[in-house]
Amino acid sequence: MMKWESVELRGYSYYSERGYRILVPLVDVSGYDFVAEKDGTFIRVNVKRAGLKSKDNPNSWSIARASGSFKVGKDVVNIDVYLA
Repeated sequence: MMKWESVELRGYSYYSERGYRILVPLVDVSGYDFVAEKDGTFIRVNVKRAGLKSKDNPNSWSIARASGSFKVGKDVVNIDVYLA
């Protein structure tokens, strides 16, 4: 499992290589880890640690966060992309 810092750096690279500017908040109150901006379009990105739930099913992922379980209905409202 990759550390979230490594995933975040890969996200910076991914969007930078495609011409996006990377914007990082100075304090952690925004609910996202960084924003990618290109031509006035902003993409809010959140980085999570993920692990495979079942070795028999490669499409079964479990996403964890520091404050507890991941509630999709509540948490995706202000995020455009999750990286794991």
